[in-house]
Amino acid sequence: IGAVLDITERKQAEDALRFSEQRFNQAFNASPNAQVISRQEDGLIQIINDAFAQLFDYTREEVRGKTSLELNLFAKPADRQEAIERLRKDKSVRDCEVDIRTKSGEIRRASLSAEMMSVGHEDYLLTVIQDITERKLAEDRLKATLTALQESEERFATMFHESPVALALVSASDYRALDVNRVFEQLYGYTREEVIGKTSLEVGLLTDPAKREEIVDRIGRGESLTELELRIRRKDGVERIVSITYRSIDIRGSRCFMSTSQDITERKLWEEQLRATNDALRVSEQEFRAFFELANAGKVEYDPHKKRFLRVNQKFCEICGYSKEELLQMSISDLTHPDDRQTDTIIYEAAFGENADSYEREKRYVRKDGAVVWVQVSGSIVYAESGYPLRTYAVVQDITERKRLEGELADYAHKLEESNQELQNFAFIASHDLQEPLRKIKRFGEMLYQKTTGKLDDSEREYLERMMSSVERMQAMIEGLLELSRISTHGKPFSDVNLKAITDEVVSDLEVMIRRTGGVVTVKDLPTIQADPLQMRQLIQNLIGNALKFHRPGVPPTVKVSSMNKSPVVVKITVEDNGIGFDENQIGRIFQPFQRLVTRSQYEGTGMGLATCKKIVERHGGEITAQSTPGQGSRFIVTLPRQIGR
Repeated sequence: IGAVLDITERKQAEDALRFSEQRFNQAFNASPNAQVISRQEDGLIQIINDAFAQLFDYTREEVRGKTSLELNLFAKPADRQEAIERLRKDKSVRDCEVDIRTKSGEIRRASLSAEMMSVGHEDYLLTVIQDITERKLAEDRLKATLTALQESEERFATMFHESPVALALVSASDYRALDVNRVFEQLYGYTREEVIGKTSLEVGLLTDPAKREEIVDRIGRGESLTELELRIRRKDGVERIVSITYRSIDIRGSRCFMSTSQDITERKLWEEQLRATNDALRVSEQEFRAFFELANAGKVEYDPHKKRFLRVNQKFCEICGYSKEELLQMSISDLTHPDDRQTDTIIYEAAFGENADSYEREKRYVRKDGAVVWVQVSGSIVYAESGYPLRTYAVVQDITERKRLEGELADYAHKLEESNQELQNFAFIASHDLQEPLRKIKRFGEMLYQKTTGKLDDSEREYLERMMSSVERMQAMIEGLLELSRISTHGKPFSDVNLKAITDEVVSDLEVMIRRTGGVVTVKDLPTIQADPLQMRQLIQNLIGNALKFHRPGVPPTVKVSSMNKSPVVVKITVEDNGIGFDENQIGRIFQPFQRLVTRSQYEGTGMGLATCKKIVERHGGEITAQSTPGQGSRFIVTLPRQIGR
């Protein structure tokens, strides 16, 4: 008896969630910027990426479970407070410049961005920290350079062109480029000569020309443009995203603008991936929640360390008899039958110790009303990167009725086994006790036959001969019955049996019968299996003997013995002949004791041969069947396991 549960929707939801988590983990770990995820509730750091560990020189173990305050990551407490206030107000922080302190005490300048996010029932804060120390140093150097330009144009030109940041000097009167540096050429793909004297519109730097007009208008109103994100098109046609800052400077009394360009394409792609991942996580969470609640089996989410249910569906409540509110204050142990709790502990500890992905268990719950129910629990375990088990998710199926039926079936099987044993004992005893009176009848009949030789007329002698023939048939039937009962009780231990060698020996033993019928027996390659050697000999001898015996009058029998398949688990042996055949509608009778499809006057026998074959095959855990057409022969197919227990 089995139970089939359709878990397609659950697996699809789990696969979607796993895929989203993988995408998030890949984006998180591959980011070139330092990233950290902390809990909003207490600010405890949960995970960091490699860039964070490299920037602050901390290991994951050193920061996990601590706050930024404990680690003294902010060099200026005011920076931290400002970021917290902006986060509370806007729910996110973008490009907030702060001073950070590494493990060694080194102070560096960084751009901090943070965003709130939810995963399951927990609220987290994702913080991205970009080390801008070098950029700020470059900007500081640029400022110093701009100041020095007033004293020395030569010094200005040198610093301008050697700056590690893409720079452009633009006239405030007509917005034409006065000069660009080497890094600008590399970023935009144009040479100085191709840019100087032209506007960005004439060169075609912006993918959206309307953006230029917007920039000119804002500059004209005196706005300060800092880290303006624009999409540009390089000379080779490749589009990039840059962050541009415009500053107004005076050169020889002429007002100009200095633009600083930074390629942020990779950062924007990562941010887009992160947003997509967050969206996918939200969708997956909604799908999972819907699947969780609508399932027709009990579903639970459990915290193995707090030992509390985090989420249960209505079906689980029905199984246990408790409300959701009551269950969320309980542990698995509270529901488990006292006799099953120790085994539960062993199974869960073994699963956690081996980092097993899943577990299965049949156990008993005690309902709120005191009733005991049997349940089947199929669970999966989610681990943290460190191997720490975070959650278990389980499907709980009420199998009380199944267990009741299994008990009844076991009782029935036990009674059936006892009945079969009694029947075998009875057959053996009855057959054995019948032998003695038959031997006396036969012996006295033989004595009577000898003493009345020449004294009885033909009809009287025929009666006596028919009596003797009946006694012999009865003895043969009793022997067949005894043989059938001994198959299960007197079988030999299984060992490796070469079926080809045994079949060749059987053919040799049947040589007289083969010559008498003019038959031909062909034996092809047969495998070696684990079996009872004597019973295999008896099985093959009965099948070949029947094939030879039941041949068509005037047609020499042809018998072929072969193996049909190459399965590593089972073998199929076929015994095929060209004999009289039979109607396949009678296949249910031919394997029963004492059943004959032809008269005794046509073919001798007791009708026990195929019944014995069936008993032998069943003892070996196999099957026997037949295919036949009257007048065209038969094919007997025996399927046996290659090894014991398979």
